[in-house]
Amino acid sequence: MTCWFPPPVGVARNGRRGVAYRSIGEESDAFLLVLSELYRQKAPSLKFIPEVYAEAVPLEGSFSTLQTKPMKIKVFFNANGPESKYAEIYTNIIPAKRVL
Repeated sequence: MTCWFPPPVGVARNGRRGVAYRSIGEESDAFLLVLSELYRQKAPSLKFIPEVYAEAVPLEGSFSTLQTKPMKIKVFFNANGPESKYAEIYTNIIPAKRVL
C-alpha cells in the first residue's frame, strides 16, 4: 500500500484535507486481511480498493516538508458517517527510508 499526499497541503475532498491510500497489489491485499483478522471484522472484499481517502491531522511534521522530513499523522475514516463505520489509525512516514 502506498500513501499519497500532493505537496504541500495533502489531498482535498469535500473541503477537507487528508490522505489517500492507494493499493500496490498483493501487499495491500495482505494488509487488509491482517487488519480484518486483528479487529475481527469481515472485510467487504479480499482486495484493497484502488484508492481510499481519509481525513488527517498532522501530529508531528507537516505536509509542506513531507518529501524530506518524517511526519506522524492521525487518520480518520468516515469521520462524519455512522459510528459503526468510523475508524482511526496512525500513519508514520519516514521519507529517507521510504517507510510508511
